[in-house]
Amino acid sequence: MHAAFTLTNEIRVRREKEWLCRGIPFPRGALNDVGSLRLQDESGHDLPLGTEKIASWPDGSVKWALLQFPVSFAAQGHQVCRLSWDGGVQRHDAPASPLRLDASGPDWVIDNGRLRLSLPLSGEALLTGLACGDRPLARRILAKITDDQGCEFHSEMAGPPVVEHQTPAMLVVSRRGVHRGPEARKFFSFSFRLTLFAGSDDLEIEYQFIHDEPRLEDTVQHARPQGVGHVQVRKDSPGMRSLRSVRLVVEHAIDGAREFCTCPFFTVGNRGLLASPRPLRALLTNAPQTALYDAMIDADVYDGDRIVGGSHGLASVGDGQRGLAVSIIRFAQQWPKGWSAGPDRLVLDLWPETAGALHLFQGQAKTHQVRLRAFEGAAADAHLPDWHFAGQFPVVLAAPDWFLDSGALGPVLRYQPKKYPEIEKMFRVEFEQFLAYNRALGMMDYGDYESLGEASWGRPDWMSNLEHDFGQTVYLQAVRTGLYRYYDYFEAAIRHVMDVDCVHHDDRFDLSITWREMLRFLDYLDRAGMLSDF
Repeated sequence: MHAAFTLTNEIRVRREKEWLCRGIPFPRGALNDVGSLRLQDESGHDLPLGTEKIASWPDGSVKWALLQFPVSFAAQGHQVCRLSWDGGVQRHDAPASPLRLDASGPDWVIDNGRLRLSLPLSGEALLTGLACGDRPLARRILAKITDDQGCEFHSEMAGPPVVEHQTPAMLVVSRRGVHRGPEARKFFSFSFRLTLFAGSDDLEIEYQFIHDEPRLEDTVQHARPQGVGHVQVRKDSPGMRSLRSVRLVVEHAIDGAREFCTCPFFTVGNRGLLASPRPLRALLTNAPQTALYDAMIDADVYDGDRIVGGSHGLASVGDGQRGLAVSIIRFAQQWPKGWSAGPDRLVLDLWPETAGALHLFQGQAKTHQVRLRAFEGAAADAHLPDWHFAGQFPVVLAAPDWFLDSGALGPVLRYQPKKYPEIEKMFRVEFEQFLAYNRALGMMDYGDYESLGEASWGRPDWMSNLEHDFGQTVYLQAVRTGLYRYYDYFEAAIRHVMDVDCVHHDDRFDLSITWREMLRFLDYLDRAGMLSDF
């Protein structure tokens, strides 16, 4: 049996051996063992493939499989790949994986055949000893947050790492911890996740800070602005806390660093690469213009106090022989942002202090994705802008008929623009208008659904508290059409729900509306005859 799907590179940059991780559904009874899957490119050559069963049908057969495989693309290219399997027969010619995890020592050690790093079980560092072969790249990576009084808190690990996914192609490990300040005072928790692919020069990390502080006794409310940019009014509550800054600090090991680089949005290949022998810093604190193509928004790059260009979220440091680059995913959409590249560290300002205070209600969280790349030689030869933008615009996997015919998504109307031109046009236009407004919302609201009118209680520019059904709807549009615009925003919507619309901590649930109170309210409506129309 086999299935074919199309991979699309939507942007005008090439991709070289970029690893993808994608989920594929299967009809009931079609596949019993993901170990029998085989993936081939358009030329019929086998691709390295990692597989994992993530959902089953009632008969035990595979409903969803997670695939990991590398692809290379020309600019704005398309590829058709063939996935085949033969009953429960195992692949017999798969090469040995270079991906190794050693959890026997005082620190966990990970080696993917190119990169090597350690995960200390305690202390400030999220990871230590990052190296490519025998070349050290980073001594350690840690997180720092500053409260509204200017007190700084550093990351501190709590408990051992946890392996979330492990195949011959991919390893995903997560960690939890807290931020500690003076006198060992704790302020906000965090989670940290890293992803490594076999033989890759890239390391993907996620850092999520979580407001799990207790409520304050002071319940006095007064209006105050939320940082900078988009007009929103927040109010103090017993559960609110404020932050001045949130940073990831990469203490690099490039001694004698003399090459600091970044790129503006229009950089392709290495044309337009901004390089300096002196340290650079970038800052984006103003609201982007409301526009569909917000990716053209760049941060100002400073050499000392002088603006020398723009940056779209890439920063690198090197010595001409080797280097380390970092890329902040959704840099412009999640403004305010900033970074600085210096002789001994790369600092990623996930919330820069110059943006004003960041106010969070109890239970809210925020996740950031960052990619790191080890490169050899000078930055001008490493095609770093291509790598950076490839991470900003993910490859789309499309197989509408296969996905819908699998039955794994339930009954879904097929994409039929010729049969239903007005309906499909309405879907597209409404979504594009919504997307144009949403991209100016900033870090805590990007991915949410903004009302373009006025709420019934008189507040303009209110957020509609995005729930699971919106993300599901956008995902189904992505599946039906195979179009990038839906795939891209589906991920943003789901991440917003997981961060902001989920309550990660509540120490006074008795003060909230409980399910029992809600059931009593529904019972009242029913007895009053107010539910008869539903």
